[in-house]
Amino acid sequence: MIQYVEFLSDVNIAIADDLGRPKVFHLRFENLAQIIEAQVLSVSKETEFKTSVTVKLRPGYAGMHIPISFLQKDSVCTLLDNYPFVEAGKGIIVRAWFEPALRALWKNTPIPEADKIVFPYTRTFTFKEYERIKLGVIPMAMEDKWFVYFENDRLYCHRSWTGIGVFEVEIKPTSSGAVITNVIANNDSAVIKWDPVFTNVLEAYLLNNLCTEAERIFDV
Repeated sequence: MIQYVEFLSDVNIAIADDLGRPKVFHLRFENLAQIIEAQVLSVSKETEFKTSVTVKLRPGYAGMHIPISFLQKDSVCTLLDNYPFVEAGKGIIVRAWFEPALRALWKNTPIPEADKIVFPYTRTFTFKEYERIKLGVIPMAMEDKWFVYFENDRLYCHRSWTGIGVFEVEIKPTSSGAVITNVIANNDSAVIKWDPVFTNVLEAYLLNNLCTEAERIFDV
C-alpha cells in the first residue's frame, strides 16, 4: 500500500531537486519518534503564508507506515532537511489516506496451472484486519520479500525479487469482518522451501504481519 499526506507548509517547498528529480525530504510527526522519508507529488500556493503540499510517504520497510492517529486533521508535522536532520519548517495536516497495491505496480507472474494445489486453510479477520489486507504490500527495501495485491476477492501473493506467484487466497466479507474460503498454493518445490511449507509461510510471514499492522495503523 501507499500512504499519502497533504499538509499546509509555512516554508516554500520545491517539487523537484536541482537535477529535476522528485524532491525528497523527511517528516517527523507530533508525539511520534519515527522519522520518515517523503517524496513531493504536488505543491500549490494556498494563501500568502501557506503552501499546500502533497507527499508520498516512503517508509524504510513495508509494514512501517504511520498510524492514522498521528495524521489527524490539524495535527502538526515537522519538515526536516536531509542528513543531518535539521528543522526546516512546520506543516499542518489537512488529510491523509492510503491507496492499495495494484497488479501493475510490480512485476508478477501467475502460479502455473500445473503447479496449483488447494491448500486446506481457513481464518477469520476483523474489519480492521480485512481493510489492511485489501491494501496489500509493496516492497520498500531488498529485505521485503513479498508483493501482495487484492483483486476481485482474492489476495495474490508474489515473491518480490522474482515476481513468482506463491498464493491466491480467496477472502469473502462477512457481518463481522471477513473469512478465507479457499487457498491456492504453488506446489513447485523450487519456489517454496519452508517446512511445514504452507502454514508457516502464509500465516506467519504474511497474514500475521498484516493483522498486527492493522491494529497499529488503524488505531482510532
